[in-house]
Amino acid sequence: WGTNLDGNYNVNEISYIESPAINLSGVKSVMLVSWRQWLNTETDWDFSSVEVSKDGGLTWAVIDSGTGHKAAWENKSAVIDASYAVNNFKIRFGLNSDFLITYAGIYIDDIKIRGEKQIPLKINSVTANVQGTSTTNTPITWTVNAEGTGLQYAYYVYKGTTKVAIIWYTSNNKLTWTPKEAGDYYIRAFAKDSSGKTVSKDSAVIKVQ
Repeated sequence: WGTNLDGNYNVNEISYIESPAINLSGVKSVMLVSWRQWLNTETDWDFSSVEVSKDGGLTWAVIDSGTGHKAAWENKSAVIDASYAVNNFKIRFGLNSDFLITYAGIYIDDIKIRGEKQIPLKINSVTANVQGTSTTNTPITWTVNAEGTGLQYAYYVYKGTTKVAIIWYTSNNKLTWTPKEAGDYYIRAFAKDSSGKTVSKDSAVIKVQ
């Protein structure tokens, strides 16, 4: 895109090229907006701008502006925060000129938006290193197989219907617990992702004799 592919921009020009709505709702991180740009405007009087919107174009925030003459194409970029991870994100490139001298304007190419995708949170399984039965004073290790971004794990240990231990959130997807008394034991495993969402899943019961 360019302000005028056949000549200079106009005096008193306020013009934009605006993207359609872009769905970024699956992105969980800050994002890098990058583009290539060639600029030729009246220095300090005519200006280019790059603006982004998180409400479908109702409001805009400037992430870059420029003025003057550039001899060659430039690689440009700007960081936008995770609040722009919406389903109606827009970006626009513009030019604002005064009433006198005009030049070729601004040319834009290779627009990209990069960020980390939010992985849906789920626990696939909670398995133990023993099955069915065990004995007192023998450690049992449970392993949580989960999917998500930036996972943390917490655990409740149950003997029958009684909660006998709580292990709060850490990055460890394994829990080792040693039962001191006979009974039916299981754990409830929790997984929490970087957005704060949590899910839980119970293990199978192990009968400790």
